[in-house]
Amino acid sequence: MDNPVHGAEKSSPSVRLPEEIVKKLADQEFEIYSFREMMNRLQEGIYITDNRGITLYVNSAFVHLSGLSREDLIGKRVNDMRDDGILPNSCCAKVIETRRPVMTINNYYHGQKCLVSGSPVFDPEGNLIRTIAVVRDVSELDAMVESLTRSDGGWMPEKPHYLDDEGPLQRASSADTPALLQSEEPLMQDIYIKASRMADLDSTMLIVGETGTGKDYLAAAIHEIRKKSKSGELIRINCGAIPEHLIESELFGYEKGAFTGAAPEGRKGLLEAAGEGTILLDEIGEMPYVLQVKLLNVLNDRQFYRVGGHRMIDFKARVIATTNANLGEQVKLKKFRADLFYRLNVFRISMPPLRLRQADILPLLNRFLNDFNRAYRKSHSFSSESLLMLKDYRWPGNIREMKNFVEKAVVFTTGEPMRPDDVTAVLTSDIDLSALDENRETDIKRPFGTGGIVEKQNLKEAMDAYEERLLKRTIADSKTLRDAADSLGIDFSTLMRKKRKYGLSRQ
Repeated sequence: MDNPVHGAEKSSPSVRLPEEIVKKLADQEFEIYSFREMMNRLQEGIYITDNRGITLYVNSAFVHLSGLSREDLIGKRVNDMRDDGILPNSCCAKVIETRRPVMTINNYYHGQKCLVSGSPVFDPEGNLIRTIAVVRDVSELDAMVESLTRSDGGWMPEKPHYLDDEGPLQRASSADTPALLQSEEPLMQDIYIKASRMADLDSTMLIVGETGTGKDYLAAAIHEIRKKSKSGELIRINCGAIPEHLIESELFGYEKGAFTGAAPEGRKGLLEAAGEGTILLDEIGEMPYVLQVKLLNVLNDRQFYRVGGHRMIDFKARVIATTNANLGEQVKLKKFRADLFYRLNVFRISMPPLRLRQADILPLLNRFLNDFNRAYRKSHSFSSESLLMLKDYRWPGNIREMKNFVEKAVVFTTGEPMRPDDVTAVLTSDIDLSALDENRETDIKRPFGTGGIVEKQNLKEAMDAYEERLLKRTIADSKTLRDAADSLGIDFSTLMRKKRKYGLSRQ
């Protein structure tokens, strides 16, 4: 018998697994393959960790959004990556710390700015076993909100800062609407489409709406579109901020020696300085009555004289007026000229209050949260319960109130994430309820409709209940149904459809 070759190993007999186990292994392999394929088809990023924060899985969308590779992430602990600067913030780490759903804004250093929603996963005994985060790109909202919330109250010429200088951006609802006029709220999409189509016209425009709804932003956006075909500045004039004895000389300018204290060489007025640009008459309802006739003549004749001057000057700018007042009522009270009202009201846009723009609330909240976290070197976040409460809040001060609220919340709140009690404390801080009217007092004391989230009521049911209450109150407080539609910032046909939906009748 021959000896075996030195160093050679005997081959072990092959082990054949039972067919049932082979089938189960094949099924599991197929399920893993299907899971990965489905996750990689999503536009949203997916990030999964174990209960210690070890990264188990990221899909292709997360790799694209974050600019990080799987090798940078898989098997790494989220807290360590946050400390090392790989992750600017970690929603999953906060989920592990709080064992609750958390929402954060992440600015990935080599990727996009994203809204991240994280949730815990528990086993049947209540032990944390996984965290999962869904990551969405929200970087396009940044400059829109920055322009939307400009409220410097100034009246001198300024060059505004805008969202996008790269031209139109296609939107699902309309290719006619450029990037600086975008919203996820259908009501606002219709308004922005209308505004973009009127941007190149020379006709006057009136934008009405409550304080803080973004009237100035819309006017500035219209000017930005117009600027592509007409040269000139955006001149913002707050009709209530300029002293009455100065407003005429500021608007029309003056010649040298026109009055005591005048500049020796005279001065160009704001109407002249605008060129072919845009004159934004902010809070036009506060313009002195005696000056309204001079403005009317400028709009009709497209010419004017400087104070103390004899040379006619051509007026080439477009006029956009904004107001939070009911100019129709002011006309009846002889506080506003009827002829000027009709001259301004050629094209009219009603900006709806924030409480009617539900789809815009969470993106705006998270944008402000990110801004103030960065400004004050904080890392605050809102719990999911807090976000739901804030979405149901009426926001009587609209976007301006929201911005102030978020800043106070970032500065004064110590808990993490911010809970409903924190939200209520900030909303009611420094408010003298005795100085408020009954309706406003109710808004502050019970800002979330019926006093918060109602148990056994889902979000749609809660929003429908709130919409019904709002419609009923507005219809009761309005003289006509058309007035109610204007007050709500919706079309008359929309009001009638919703009125039928809830079975409302005029009392």
